[in-house]
Amino acid sequence: MRFHTSVLLSTALLACIDSVSAIDASKLTTTEVTAQHSRFLRKFEEERAYGDSLVNAAKLQKYKLQWSQMQLGDDLGAVLKSDLVGKMAKFNLNRAPSKQVSLIGRLTAKYGDDIVARALVSVERSTSDNPALLAMVRQMREDQIANWLKNGETVPGVVSKLKFVDDESIFRSKALDVLEDFIKKYNTANKADESLLKTLTTVYGGESELVTMIAKARVTGNFPYRVNPQSIEKANSIESQLIKKWKSQKLELYRVMAKLDFDNDINKAMSSGKVSVLFKYADSKTEAFKRLEAKYGKAEVAVAFMKEKGNPFYGDTAKALYQSQMNGWLEKGDTAERVFSILKFKEGDDFFYKLGALEEYVKFLKTKNPDDATDIFKVLKKGFGPADEDKLALAIVRLNALEMPSYQKSLFTDWVTRDLDPMSVGTNVFKIPELDVAAGKYSDRLKSIIKEYTGFFNGQADIQPLAPAVRNGRS
Repeated sequence: MRFHTSVLLSTALLACIDSVSAIDASKLTTTEVTAQHSRFLRKFEEERAYGDSLVNAAKLQKYKLQWSQMQLGDDLGAVLKSDLVGKMAKFNLNRAPSKQVSLIGRLTAKYGDDIVARALVSVERSTSDNPALLAMVRQMREDQIANWLKNGETVPGVVSKLKFVDDESIFRSKALDVLEDFIKKYNTANKADESLLKTLTTVYGGESELVTMIAKARVTGNFPYRVNPQSIEKANSIESQLIKKWKSQKLELYRVMAKLDFDNDINKAMSSGKVSVLFKYADSKTEAFKRLEAKYGKAEVAVAFMKEKGNPFYGDTAKALYQSQMNGWLEKGDTAERVFSILKFKEGDDFFYKLGALEEYVKFLKTKNPDDATDIFKVLKKGFGPADEDKLALAIVRLNALEMPSYQKSLFTDWVTRDLDPMSVGTNVFKIPELDVAAGKYSDRLKSIIKEYTGFFNGQADIQPLAPAVRNGRS
């Protein structure tokens, strides 16, 4: 029994040993095969990579040769969009800069830094459906800046290279993007603290001039003004940086006015953006307003605000400022007649804008007091008085050419009510001697007015019968 048991145990033990040996042998064989396969694949990849490297090196040399032999015309844009540049762009895509075809050196030698910079930005802005060309253009921009830094260029030096003085406005220049990128990389490379604000202030010759150029950059053309989308964002940014700089310096308002260099023309101060910047900076709008009135006069400030109402950037500022001015008049209890005097209707020109200011104030009065019955024509008539009635008449007739006939109708109606026939208007209103009126010896301008009134006068007689005294006056 013991012998039989020993045999069984021995047999089982041998079987286990054989099984383990077989498994180990199998594992060893698989490991060796896998290792050999990996070595084979690695060698294959290395050989293929080496082959690709040789092919790419050959292509690189081929493109370099073709690029060096390519005829460059006067149109840089056409060169950048040529077939060869397109092929090189695809070749360069996703390759390290050291293994790309570089175009920047030859292009700069041919066209100059400024033209190349503008052209690259232009292509970058307009290229969205060609990733290869877009990548190449961006790399060329990087190369251009890298070359400048390598050659020790400073920010003023790059400004000179880019020839900003040749631009109508820097804010519309494509090279502004290049300058801004250079400043960032220059600061990093030299641990400097240059800024676009500082640079542009220097370029334009001061903060006052910079504010003026910001205003010009925001719009295109003359009135009616149109927004220039290409430059507005950058212009707004620079203006905000300038105001932030002054805030950090805690400048008093009079010092900001000195920096802005306000001259004696309020209209220029408005259109140049200086008034807008002043009020954006001022914590106390009332103080800013008083300083403007003290410098230019109440009438001049009001007229300037009226003139800027159509400006898309300063119109809102002008309206808000005139609202403040009207509030001040209302607080003092000023009537429409008093505002007529403040606006100096009888002095200088700008009747149209002064009338606009008076109209706004009368509307303002009526919002505060709906029962207010102020008649603007009566205010004008009383303000000018009999001695200057001819001046009022001439000013009102000019309004008719501006499609404002209501005042002329009021004027003519007043003459009819006063029983003034056309000849009487000539003698009583315009003070022409009676014999000259009868002989027609007066200006063509007055003849036109009297002729127009004659038609109105006759029409009024037919349509609206007048009081007996008036009818007798006509007979």
